[in-house]
Amino acid sequence: MVEGGVTIVKYLLFLANLVLWVGGLSLIIIGSILQLKFDNTCEIAAVIIGYALHDSFRLGISNQLQTGMIRYHESRGVESAWDKTHQLFECCGVTNSSDWLTFTTIPDSCCIEEMEGCARESAPLFEPGCIHSVEQWVLKNGAMVGGICAVLAAIQLVGVCFACCLSKSILKDFHDFYY
Repeated sequence: MVEGGVTIVKYLLFLANLVLWVGGLSLIIIGSILQLKFDNTCEIAAVIIGYALHDSFRLGISNQLQTGMIRYHESRGVESAWDKTHQLFECCGVTNSSDWLTFTTIPDSCCIEEMEGCARESAPLFEPGCIHSVEQWVLKNGAMVGGICAVLAAIQLVGVCFACCLSKSILKDFHDFYY
């Protein structure tokens, strides 16, 4: 009877190892694809940190976005990041498009249909500010990362329990055989 249980535990451990191996390989592949697509190695770390520090998160994002607004024309990278943020999240400014008027002119990326000089011609602009959209995106993805980590931790805990059962059974069989 015990031998049948040991065999089941052995195969369950094998199955758990296979699932973890496939899961790990999948994470490596997904991570590589995301790296190639977004070309930003700190993105996942930023999501995890944002999820852990969500109390001061909104203020921190707001300050960083305003700092970026100040540096909009000083750095091509900052300008590109703001332009992509406006188009990706369909937003403008931190709280709304008038935030830009404090620091500089409204960029063309705030226009619903982006064209050269569209912001100066009173073209329709994205209404909401980016703070809410960015915050929701980070929290949504942070929850997903947290959920995946919780599932992987549970799978590993089950694996440790199975390994302990198998070890105890092997030691018992060894003890029964020799003593």
